[in-house]
Amino acid sequence: MKFLSIKVILLSGITLACQIVNAEETKITIGGEIKFDGYFDTSTNNSTGPRGYDLLSFRSVPLENSSDSDKVGGTKFHARGTKLSIGSATPYEGGTIKTYFEGDFLGRIDSGADTDDDTVSNSYEFRVRQAYMSWGNWTVGQTWSNFVDLKAYPEGITFSSTLGRGFVRQAQVKYSYQLGEGDSFSFSLENPDTDYNAGTPVPGSNANESDGIPDMVATYFNKMGASHIRASLLLRSLGVDETGALNTTDVTAIDAAQSDSTTGWGIGLSGKYVVSPSFNIKFNLHGGDGIGRYLYNNQFRSATFVDGVLETETAWGGNAMVQYKPSKELRLNLGYGGHTVDVEADYVVGSVTETLTALHGNAIWTIAPGLEFGTGFTYATRSVKSGDEGDITRLMVSFKRKFKATF
Repeated sequence: MKFLSIKVILLSGITLACQIVNAEETKITIGGEIKFDGYFDTSTNNSTGPRGYDLLSFRSVPLENSSDSDKVGGTKFHARGTKLSIGSATPYEGGTIKTYFEGDFLGRIDSGADTDDDTVSNSYEFRVRQAYMSWGNWTVGQTWSNFVDLKAYPEGITFSSTLGRGFVRQAQVKYSYQLGEGDSFSFSLENPDTDYNAGTPVPGSNANESDGIPDMVATYFNKMGASHIRASLLLRSLGVDETGALNTTDVTAIDAAQSDSTTGWGIGLSGKYVVSPSFNIKFNLHGGDGIGRYLYNNQFRSATFVDGVLETETAWGGNAMVQYKPSKELRLNLGYGGHTVDVEADYVVGSVTETLTALHGNAIWTIAPGLEFGTGFTYATRSVKSGDEGDITRLMVSFKRKFKATF
């Protein structure tokens, strides 16, 4: 009798769930891509760790006459760019409620504490890229920052091959308003994170960010046929609080000056100009005082904390790319970009990076519907405050198979 009751309850629950799904006419979409990447670097690029190979760390390009510049480069194959996604769409009286989840296998790579093992299993850690819901004018959850213009992104064949673009995915609450004729305005409150260099922190302390106010981004999008232009404004509240990190019980020894805050800002201008169906130009320009991690891959920090003062750093980045499609199956891309930062703190000397540049090109063939092969290169340079310079060339190949099914 007990087994029968449990069976009835389970069958009732399944039936009810099916009825709800059918009644709401919810559509489920499962998708993603299987991706293979191969690299060869002309020098080490600190490739003894996973970050140097799986991500081209521009700020780690070896300097001339350094010990790393004399080392031979290496080859790396991996499938970490493989993505999995699931989405839903449910109609209701006011429109459609959508959800979207996406992840890949580049987990922990940004922290440098990666645990992938090439010896036997070549296993990788899964990470969340996007997880959000949207309805009407609202988007809530983790997705690309409102500061990022995906429509103007330079096309690359690997995860890290370009510079000069905005690049952040994070949790946010965004409101978008359509102005008509394809134009729109959006405003978002986004997850704050004070990224800074600790100059001379309190002895025995740990650097601690203090984030009290969400980052704010306002964006205007202007559509001009197949072309567009986009302008963004970023405001950030940056803070550091190290007063509670002293290894002492003497309250008088706590220096209140070890807590400070300031304001950071950034602007962005980007777009795509379609000259013809076979030729287009994309561009990105981002910069500001305290913009920091909103520039691609956090190449520079937002501020420096030294002697109890949090001082913002001014950084700029930009790129341009041309794309030519000689046929429906082939796309050719060539672009150039760079970052620069004005390091003002007196204590910052030596090998602190001031300028990064990257020339990148690729050719992408559509072998069959949803199946692509790409090959390309990136030539990157780095210069530091002392005047030393370095460069690296990365050669790349990639295969990608996209898939999608809707139920």
